[in-house]
Amino acid sequence: MTSHERIPTSEFTHLVARDGVASHRRELAALGARAVAVGIQPGAASVLLDPGAPDVVRERAFAVVARALTGRRRQTATPAEPSPEFVVVA
Repeated sequence: MTSHERIPTSEFTHLVARDGVASHRRELAALGARAVAVGIQPGAASVLLDPGAPDVVRERAFAVVARALTGRRRQTATPAEPSPEFVVVA
């Protein structure tokens, strides 16, 4: 997996759940840019890149992108490479 395909960590997911998306706009935009770069959920990724999108829409987009990236990670994981589990709260 290349660096631009990194998936959100469970710690970051919990921070977004605790603080809300407004507190993590830069990180969410970076996540959206990574998702666009690898062609994952372009609609939801574009919402993460839109600073004018309502917070509730950005929260849902984060959940969609995080889940898609997690699924992509699981598909490429080998048996020797355990697949991390993440909780997405939206």
